[in-house]
Amino acid sequence: MVGILTAVLGIVVLLRERGSNVSLALCLLTTSVSIWLLSAGTLYATRQAPLALWWAKAANFGVVFIPSAVFIFTLTIAQRLREFQAVAWGSLTVSGLFYVGILATDRFLTGVYRYDWGYYSRYGPLGLLFLVFLAGLLLGSLQLLRVELTRSSPGVPRQRVKLLMVALGVGYLGAIDYLATYGIAVYPFGFVPILGFVVLMTGAVWRYRLLEITPALAAEQIIDTMA
Repeated sequence: MVGILTAVLGIVVLLRERGSNVSLALCLLTTSVSIWLLSAGTLYATRQAPLALWWAKAANFGVVFIPSAVFIFTLTIAQRLREFQAVAWGSLTVSGLFYVGILATDRFLTGVYRYDWGYYSRYGPLGLLFLVFLAGLLLGSLQLLRVELTRSSPGVPRQRVKLLMVALGVGYLGAIDYLATYGIAVYPFGFVPILGFVVLMTGAVWRYRLLEITPALAAEQIIDTMA
């Protein structure tokens, strides 16, 4: 259910923000998260190990692109995507290489664990390297938003950045799910903070919008109001 809600959020924002760069970046993020959650839900319900491994690979397709998607979304919000364009493309490339590692070797995804709640991904050495990559991009994204907060003018722009920081911070708590990938039997309740992220992000979109207010857009909105 949370995976579906996350996908819906991405689509709604894409339509509401008229296909802006920010909405496209958020849609990339919500798509990655949705693939992870929906595939993980099917993984837990699977009863056969070979099929469980297939669903684990599907879930991790979404997982490996989440850090890159968060980073690109943050760069777009902060209007620094051009400045860090090479880093953004590099992060996507690294995410892709991690998934190649999942498909071509057993150094990332070594198999599946069988827990009380069902099967779960089992990470190897490359998985640990991915977690370092994940932590670096997530912390870097928060730092970018912190800088953007200091640069934002008082009022709506600053409130919007604050709410986005809170939304991402809550979503980051979903990283608790990685404990189970190394044999620590903690139930993967990462969908709960992700639900919080969806609620907060929806509030940010509805109250403040994500589209940057340019003179052209402002004029268009005035005309729409007068029509």
